[in-house]
Amino acid sequence: LRGGTTSRPRGGDRPVSVYTMLSLGSRIWLEGFLVITISNLQVSLSTLLKPAGEDVYKHYRLEDLCPGTGEKRQLNINTDVSVFKLNSSKLTLPLFKCHLELEVTNSNYGFSVFIEEMMFSGDSGTGCQGDYLQFGRDIFFVTSHRSGKYCGDVEPPVTTISQGLTGFNFPYTPLVRRIYTEEKDKDMDVWLKVSTQDTFYKTLTLVVTPFKKFCGVSDLEYRQCRYSTKCVRKELFCDGRINCAWPYAEPADEVYCKDISSSNQSLWNSSNIPVIVLVTVVILGALSLLCVGLAKLTKKVKKFNDYYSEDPCLSEAEPGHSPQPQDFAPSCPPAPDRPPSPLTHPPPGFRLQAVHQITSSANNTPAIMHTLYQPPPPPYSPPRSGTPVRNIPHPPRVSAKADDHLPPFPAAICIPDDDPPKYSSLAYPPS
Repeated sequence: LRGGTTSRPRGGDRPVSVYTMLSLGSRIWLEGFLVITISNLQVSLSTLLKPAGEDVYKHYRLEDLCPGTGEKRQLNINTDVSVFKLNSSKLTLPLFKCHLELEVTNSNYGFSVFIEEMMFSGDSGTGCQGDYLQFGRDIFFVTSHRSGKYCGDVEPPVTTISQGLTGFNFPYTPLVRRIYTEEKDKDMDVWLKVSTQDTFYKTLTLVVTPFKKFCGVSDLEYRQCRYSTKCVRKELFCDGRINCAWPYAEPADEVYCKDISSSNQSLWNSSNIPVIVLVTVVILGALSLLCVGLAKLTKKVKKFNDYYSEDPCLSEAEPGHSPQPQDFAPSCPPAPDRPPSPLTHPPPGFRLQAVHQITSSANNTPAIMHTLYQPPPPPYSPPRSGTPVRNIPHPPRVSAKADDHLPPFPAAICIPDDDPPKYSSLAYPPS
């Protein structure tokens, strides 16, 4: 950190923490990484704990989806498998009419319809005069095709288990009378009419599966149904619901499926072990990278704090505490000494001669003040008789007022009293 770009903190800064050392971008990256890791862990666990195929099915209640008066209701199901259910006990109108127009993603997809369970009045052989279910398609708001009507009782399929393999059996209503396929258009119309005046409740469970008309080996999300070119999503195979609804003796996606008992439908069954191992490895790897990065960053921050905590000049001072000389280490520069007190009185044997001021030529301010002292004259002696005496002025004396005008911090230059002048030379100058 000494050679890096980290700026040196000032005297009152505290040692920084790991999170403080991070830049704004690093903090956002770290927080985003943690959020994504936790979210992926939650999604992975929820996916493992969720029943098979539950995420690809969407459930709708027809009594809530349709207004009941026969107006068309458009619904885009994209590639999701839709399960439509109806219970006449929840209807309030005496005659319930519903018209749905289902739509898939594009013309490469079609609709596979399987009637899982139905309890309507009438019989398909007599033309379904009362309750009925019907499919079709239209072109520019004009119905171009209508299927036959479905009515009567359609029992739920019965699950069979033989030699560890599961399948479905249709004891009363064969598979061909339970299915409908639309592959000429990306829209499919559904008409439904149910009377609530009968003494028994009417029920319906309809499974609509979007399928791809063609798929190849390189398609990782779809799998081809047996004896057909149609393809459905891979997770729909052996999930307990019929999705490859074509007129065969048995549904193509629910044959030769291994028997999965309730004891094996836990989180740790054999089909989930690869997913669990993969998720565990990814999470452990991400956490390891995070721990290594935090360890390196913590080591750098510790060096940073140790470096700045060694210098008392940069340590934090307590509130209200002014720095004292003993607070500084020997490496710190000492506090400056106060300037010497002015010499207000001349030393013994000297007198004040003059005060010289040297000014700075840069800003015309006093720079150096010099006080010159001169030794006092010799003691006075009376003149000899008959000798003329000149009037010699008394030498100036230094008063207290004169001391007040001395510069604040002068440098005194004193003249030593080594060889004072003779009085005779002053009184009787040579002629």
